[in-house]
Formats: sequence, C-alpha cells, structure tokens
Amino acid sequence: GGWGPRRVPVLWHDIMQAHSCFVTLEFGTYSIDSLFETVLADHRLHARGAIDWLDPRTSEIKHRILHHFYPADDGWREMVLLRARQVIRLALQGLRNK
Repeated sequence: GGWGPRRVPVLWHDIMQAHSCFVTLEFGTYSIDSLFETVLADHRLHARGAIDWLDPRTSEIKHRILHHFYPADDGWREMVLLRARQVIRLALQGLRNK
C-alpha cells in the first residue's frame, strides 16, 4: 500500500492496462562519462545521509545535475520541443490509422 516510489510504477501499469505503453524521449546532451560522473556525485551526496542544502558542494552538484539534463542552450531547448511535438503528432496519427 501507500504512494512510495516503489508503488507508483505499479499504479501506472494498473491505470494503463494491457494496450498501453510508456514512452520516454531522451535528447542527447553530454557524454556518457559526464553522465556517470554527474549522477555518481549526486548519488554520493544522498548516500551520506542528511543533505546540507547550504553547503557549496551540494549547490555545485545540484547545478551539475540541472546543467547535464537541461542545458542552458536555447537551440537545444527548441530542438527538444520540436522533436517532442513531432513524436506526439506521429503517435496520434498512428492511433488514428489503427
């Protein structure tokens, strides 16, 4: 029971039923090495226990996470929106043609 992180995926499957599927769109940002370094730093931060949100190291790690997954590049952001809209349009066309 409850709404913990382990229960949410099960609830989604209950709601979506057998004729549904999840779709995840990923848009490349940086290298896999950079990804692992960034995520590992964040994991280590959380593994230490209570997070000191005022610690400059915490701010630096959280900034790296944000920058890695949401770069401050208007061209990249525009491309992501365009491509996401294309995928949604194609999915809806596919459903109409079924």
